[in-house]
Amino acid sequence: MSDRSATAEEVFGILTDDELALEATLVRPAGLTDQEIRLVQLWVPKYPLTRSSLLPAARREAAGAGTSSRAVNLVFDLRGSGESDGVPSDEGFEIDVGSAREWAKERFGSQVAIRQLGFPDLGEADRLAALPLRSGVMAELYRYDPDKESETRVLYFSGYTGFGRDDDALCRAIAQGGYTVYGGNPMRYLLMAAPLTLETLWEDGAELADQIGRPLYLIARAFAAGPGLAMAVGVQSINGVIVTGPAQEGLAALDLFSQENPARLMLTRQIKKLAPRPSVFLWNSDEATNLLPGGLRRIYDLGEKPHLWGVVSQITAPILLNALDWLLTAAQQEETREG
Repeated sequence: MSDRSATAEEVFGILTDDELALEATLVRPAGLTDQEIRLVQLWVPKYPLTRSSLLPAARREAAGAGTSSRAVNLVFDLRGSGESDGVPSDEGFEIDVGSAREWAKERFGSQVAIRQLGFPDLGEADRLAALPLRSGVMAELYRYDPDKESETRVLYFSGYTGFGRDDDALCRAIAQGGYTVYGGNPMRYLLMAAPLTLETLWEDGAELADQIGRPLYLIARAFAAGPGLAMAVGVQSINGVIVTGPAQEGLAALDLFSQENPARLMLTRQIKKLAPRPSVFLWNSDEATNLLPGGLRRIYDLGEKPHLWGVVSQITAPILLNALDWLLTAAQQEETREG
């Protein structure tokens, strides 16, 4: 069954608080009624991209989740982009997002939950890096430059629930620490690329690394730790990796990862390929909810040095900068031994 046959769509206009018309598309699992909806996922384009860049991912999300999720996906063009009225502005974009939220509450009731996936940013629109990986698949990332030019790159994957203001602040702080940072939500890529085999993930990762440049270090947050580690083990141009949450659980989505050979997706079988590149495993107890660190610790224990384990209650910029410093030092020591 195709994604389109498993979903239903509506195209309509949202009237903003300052009386502009935003062109919008609502994507839902086929058969899910308004009365059954409990969650609205608000997909916000990264300006100057439009809803057309998000619809393939929103459709696959709706098709994969099915009616049991009780979730719908709202995608819209920001003012002054796509088919929406108005002139782009940061203040206007905030009104757009607020108006979309109000529309959802009016349509589905005040008790519906709203999850915002991403945010626009006109003020630094030149930070958007839309990197094509192959036909129909791209990585949407924000770029953060340090005060002084840096050759060391950091690829930052937020958790699956979206790249938010906290992620933005962390990426800015890492850049201020002297790194060129590319940050984004990996879910958009995963939905466009699915169903992924390890080989395809590695090919896409290698292409992404080539476009970003080296040396390159990967930070993968929360459930993104799974695809982050899976990518790193097979992409030699990733020089080191930091993961901050459940890993194997992040590869459990059947609609995202090919199940032709599920045993190959077991990170306990793949982790040895990461060495001698260094790795840092940080169990973030604040984000883990009811999960225990044993699964991530087992992956760590089966890996090889140089690697580092830690448990923290919160991920902060100083913690990530210290972990990056450790990665760089470990990588340099390994190069010296090989030399």
